[in-house]
Amino acid sequence: MMSYTCEGCYGEVTLDQAFLRSINLRTLAWCRDCWFERHPELGIIPQQRKVAASETAARRWTTRR
Repeated sequence: MMSYTCEGCYGEVTLDQAFLRSINLRTLAWCRDCWFERHPELGIIPQQRKVAASETAARRWTTRR
């Protein structure tokens, strides 16, 4: 199995555990701990928004004839 080196802690990261980004045509990898340390705002997943009945299926465009 392919493995990468974490850019934060320089530890070995497997493909299924890595957060990968391509920067300047170079693939960079981060382990889970280093990724969320660098991006704390991504650790919180917002709740799904409830759609009111009035907002559903509103047609906002017309066809040309």
